[in-house]
Amino acid sequence: MTLFMSSTFCFSQLDIVETKEKEKIGKVKKAFTTYVETYKQGDIYTFRYKDINYQQLNEWKSFSVTEKSFKELYVLILKNFQDPPDDYIMINLKGKGSITLNYTKNLGVTSFYFMHAVDNNTDIIGRTTYMNKKDINKLFGVDR
Repeated sequence: MTLFMSSTFCFSQLDIVETKEKEKIGKVKKAFTTYVETYKQGDIYTFRYKDINYQQLNEWKSFSVTEKSFKELYVLILKNFQDPPDDYIMINLKGKGSITLNYTKNLGVTSFYFMHAVDNNTDIIGRTTYMNKKDINKLFGVDR
């Protein structure tokens, strides 16, 4: 009696997804350290930032938006540099947390930073470094 052993590989349960290449859009660096960067992958734009709430740790967080939202966000941020609102502006990321746009004005100079609730649990909040108008243009890939 002969015993035949064969092994077959079944990949039908694996669904391999091709990933699209990341296209770097912009970044904000201070003192040779990148603090905020944006990149595009397909039609999704991602903001990746060093959470400055953790000065001693290298804690990075991110949030993503569509191409349309990316453009709208840029316009909204710049519009408020001229006359910063007294309070923050909150934007819901459709079940994936939220971001707030925060402005401060000192000695006639407006600064901006994002606060980011990682999910709908507001106990986990990240924060970017302060950015000026030039930094925002760099972050959104706009050279002006």
